[in-house]
Amino acid sequence: MIESLLDDAPIIVPGTSRTSVTREEALEGSPEQKQHYFLDVKIEVDGFTQASKFVDALLDRGKRRLKPGGLWVIGEGGVGKSFILDDIYKRYPHLDTSIARITPLICLSFRSRPSASDLLCTMLFQLGQDSGLMKNKSNDDLEDSLIESLKSCGTLGIMFDEAHHLWLNSSGRIKDRVGGPIGDLLKRMYDRTNIAYIFSGTPGLINTVFVDKQVRTRWAGVITLKEFELDARFYGLLNALDSAIPLPKESGLGQRRKLAESIYASTLGNFRLIKDLLGEAVFLAAKDNSPKLEVHHLAEAHFRLFCDRENPFV
Repeated sequence: MIESLLDDAPIIVPGTSRTSVTREEALEGSPEQKQHYFLDVKIEVDGFTQASKFVDALLDRGKRRLKPGGLWVIGEGGVGKSFILDDIYKRYPHLDTSIARITPLICLSFRSRPSASDLLCTMLFQLGQDSGLMKNKSNDDLEDSLIESLKSCGTLGIMFDEAHHLWLNSSGRIKDRVGGPIGDLLKRMYDRTNIAYIFSGTPGLINTVFVDKQVRTRWAGVITLKEFELDARFYGLLNALDSAIPLPKESGLGQRRKLAESIYASTLGNFRLIKDLLGEAVFLAAKDNSPKLEVHHLAEAHFRLFCDRENPFV
């Protein structure tokens, strides 16, 4: 079992964003482009790095054997789960050739619990299948078609974002069948393929991982992400983000204790909110042609995000 707590991870200064734009190019861009670059930049904490390395090993193992394993990325909203999945997905892009579609990864996200047929059809559609050909097919036929399509498309892994909707919203679920019919479908598909599974979702998924041996022994990797605390790691995160901001000068975000404490008071250490706050401040500073972030940019960004009269930057 692999487990990594984000609050044990060192901060690594980021290099470039996940897009093709470099920081030097972003420096010459518009305020909107500067903001976009910053919001997209990689921040390589251990949770991010370990998940990337683990998934690379999973997908490589899937080329050699059936049932290669899986990973659960667990955490509350805004701690970086979707950021990790998005980065993995971008590192394994699909490729359309004259004779086939190569799809190394499928990525699914759920707002509610899907039916088995919806789940199967969505995956087939991502693999390039004509939705019209799926009509009136039984779930068994759809499942067989999906297994064949996964092989022909060279698919190595399936990523399930918001996976708690798959496992935790099963009405009348039976104790020894966690996830109900959807859980049974996922287990059966996994047993028939060499496809790695990556699940991302809320902490309630831990009850699924550790209670159901059929689930735990199939997909054993677990990474738990948490919000930052106001400690040396948080200051390190701010230093890394400061170095990524596409403005001429750094602002000392992690060097100025009072400023760092204000950023923490605004965001409570939530990774998504930290990036949103600083991203909005970058936009405002760039509009002002300011060489760096100033406190008044952060104060305005805080109000724009939270509509909060109690502004920690004032």
